[in-house]
Amino acid sequence: MCGVVLAIAGGVVIVAGPHMSGLFATKAKDTVDKKKVAPSKKPRLDPDAETVPAPDKKDTPAPTAKSKLETVTKLKTDDLPKNFDPPKKKGPDSKKKDPPISSLFPRRALLINVSNYLLFNPLHYGSGREDPRSVKNPYPGSSTAALLDAMSRSPMSIPGTQIIELSDAGRNAFSTSKAVIENTITEFVDTSRAQDRVIVLFTGHAIEIEKESYLVPVEGNREDAKTLVPLSWVYDKLGTCKARQKLLILDVFRFPPARGEELPGAGSMTDDFDAKLLAPPAGVQVWASCTKGQQSIELERGSVFLQALCTVLQERLPGIQEPSNPLPLEILVPKVNLRVKELLGPQKLEQVSRLSGTCVEEGGTPYNVAEPLPPRLVLKAVNPAGDKSAGLAMIKNILDEINRLPPVRASQKQVQAASLPGFSAKVLDEYKPDYKSWPELVGMAKDKEKYPLRAGVLEAIKVLNDSQKIAMKERLINPGGGAITPAIKKDFAASQKEPGVMIFQMETALADLKAAGEMRDKETSKRWLANYDYALARLQSRLVYLYEYNNILAQVRSDSLPPLEPFHDGWRVGSQKKVQISEPKVKDMVKNINKTWKRIADENPGTPWAILAARENMTALGLVWRASRN
Repeated sequence: MCGVVLAIAGGVVIVAGPHMSGLFATKAKDTVDKKKVAPSKKPRLDPDAETVPAPDKKDTPAPTAKSKLETVTKLKTDDLPKNFDPPKKKGPDSKKKDPPISSLFPRRALLINVSNYLLFNPLHYGSGREDPRSVKNPYPGSSTAALLDAMSRSPMSIPGTQIIELSDAGRNAFSTSKAVIENTITEFVDTSRAQDRVIVLFTGHAIEIEKESYLVPVEGNREDAKTLVPLSWVYDKLGTCKARQKLLILDVFRFPPARGEELPGAGSMTDDFDAKLLAPPAGVQVWASCTKGQQSIELERGSVFLQALCTVLQERLPGIQEPSNPLPLEILVPKVNLRVKELLGPQKLEQVSRLSGTCVEEGGTPYNVAEPLPPRLVLKAVNPAGDKSAGLAMIKNILDEINRLPPVRASQKQVQAASLPGFSAKVLDEYKPDYKSWPELVGMAKDKEKYPLRAGVLEAIKVLNDSQKIAMKERLINPGGGAITPAIKKDFAASQKEPGVMIFQMETALADLKAAGEMRDKETSKRWLANYDYALARLQSRLVYLYEYNNILAQVRSDSLPPLEPFHDGWRVGSQKKVQISEPKVKDMVKNINKTWKRIADENPGTPWAILAARENMTALGLVWRASRN
């Protein structure tokens, strides 16, 4: 039997041997070829990129119809061609249509960020997200732009066309006036579908007046409730919105402990405001950044609450979000609170965010993949004064002249036309220029006998610009918390020379400007009477600031800085209402500044000068060192 088996095996080898050797040779060749071909390199995703980067064409095989569809569905709706037609499946199920690319998560978000307040303390817009590939401990971001990017990704997965930022300080700055905010919210809720889950975020100031709660737009005036956005109005809009889930996020009662307040803020959240946050309309949820007696803290790079929210949204959350799921608030809120506590706990500051209101899932409109997304929301300028208002060009022309006077502090932003409310064309007609261009005005001002006020203002602009060349030391880093070294003191002593010389030059310019004012009756233009008064008050304000700054530098030399806690990384110069300098001439100057601002507002009602003068009159001129943390 063994012989028979061996004979048969020998025959098989003789007959089938060539075929088998060819088969094994082919497999071996395939193995070698695969080893020679470098594996395709997967693109590294840029967290701040708008689209997924393209793979290396040399190493990537031609995509199949399926891989094309999978790649495209990962892109934002913004990145897809309008006429994009996804490849169709072949086979027995080819009659079934693939879900349209536009049918992403039924979620929408409107992010409102008011920073450049006219009559309230300006707020930090926030900082962008750092690239985690290039920084060891990357900053997660704290701006609404960073939040927009985070919300467009998992777990929120809001389509690109359904999330929009309205901000007066971002890359695409837009007016955040009451009219624009109310118009944008109205259009946002009116265009939402029944299956949508919507978010309206407002970060800025909020205030209570006579037990009524308000959100503060850029031009909001605490003395006039008509300039504010009632919280009840926002509640009504969200309450009537047909979306199945409605969330209002309020990052309000903002306060920067280290920087202090250049203008009056809103204080802590009141009991009545807190009570209203606990009682939104049925079907509306409110996520407040703080509760009664608390404030929403700003660190050096922006809002702590928004930083915490950006951090959590960039983490991997448990579970997988589906389009039919509600917003994952039960996971987000405690995680955000934990992060806020980690940031503020060492500083003994308490801030706890809270979710209130209801969202009933039972009986809600189901997710419908076939229903088209709402149209992209487009921001629109709104002029509440109608056709009788002055044009934007006229307002911009006035501001261009006013803004030739540099701000008192380099950190202060010049007010732009988009931040101002509407003005009566009839009123501003009285302030039309009697020249066609700034160079023509400069030529007119050379005649100091005929135009003494204009000549004096031009000299004030020159000396103010010269004062801006001083490199201000407004931060002192000392991570170790040790004593100020002799080398640091020597450096600060040297820094006092430049502002000392500039104070002398500015006092000379101030004397000349006041002398020009004695010929005030020679100026017939209301525009230049207002410009002169504005320049006079601005020049004196800058002088007081330099006096205060020189005093701040001296405090470093005399070891008068406040103590540091282990979590502080140094000191920064902050604002305070009271001026520290006790010299009589400085005190008199402060009184004259306040009187001049008041006169401008009283003599030029309904004009940009009046609004800006009211703002300047509330601006804190005192400076103080405060311990700070980045």
